Amino acid sequence: RVITTIIANKGSVGTAKIVPSNESKRAAIVKVIKAARSSFLNF
Repeated sequence: RVITTIIANKGSVGTAKIVPSNESKRAAIVKVIKAARSSFLNF
């Protein structure tokens, strides 16, 4: 699960760079934070 969350984080960051809108960046940051929290829970 940790590996998949890391891949998801890279993908969300890539989409955030492609789309310059603030809403997409905030959504991507929220996804990264949620993925990080879930990875910590897995540990």
